[in-house]
Formats: sequence, C-alpha cells, structure tokens
Amino acid sequence: MDGLYFQVEGRTKVSSSVITGKTLLLRFCYPLSIFGDIEFWQKVVVQSQVEAVQPSTFLFIDKRIVETELMKDPVFLNKLLFHRIKNQLAFFRGRKIGELFVNDTT
Repeated sequence: MDGLYFQVEGRTKVSSSVITGKTLLLRFCYPLSIFGDIEFWQKVVVQSQVEAVQPSTFLFIDKRIVETELMKDPVFLNKLLFHRIKNQLAFFRGRKIGELFVNDTT
C-alpha cells in the first residue's frame, strides 16, 4: 500500500473475495473512514476491494509522510488506534450478518 486514504465525502462498500469465487460484503463506510491502515500496519498486500456507491472524495497521505511525521504524533496514533479497534469490533459483530450478503460474481 502506498499510503493511507481518508474518506471525507460519500459512501463506499468494502468487500472481499472468498475462495468460492463469491464476494463477501464486509461493511459500508462513511466519512471519516480510513483505508490502507491494515496493509500499512501489517505490511501485507491489499486484502479487500473498495467501491464507491455514491460519489466519494478521499484525502491521500503518502506512506513516507505517515512513517516520518505522523507516526511521531500521539494524537494521530490515538485516532488511528481507535479507528482500528472500532472496525474490528464492527467486523466481528457484523460477521454473521455480512455472511448473508454474499454476491455471486460468476
């Protein structure tokens, strides 16, 4: 991932492909959602797809700026940690509901 994306307008849908070839809806996102944080922290490739379901606007911060400037800012780190915990709780709470929204991509 080349940086962090902050959704500042619109509505997006985050999904992931499953082994059966279907798409699993993970969540709907609204401002102020953050994208790329999992890939940034865990140093992994992109794990999900984001699709705008309404016209959306994003703010992008290059990973070099995140690494050299923002990782030293306790307020930024606190907000990022809060966002991660909130998303994890929402994911586990909605997991069973999300499994109902599997789309066939074939």
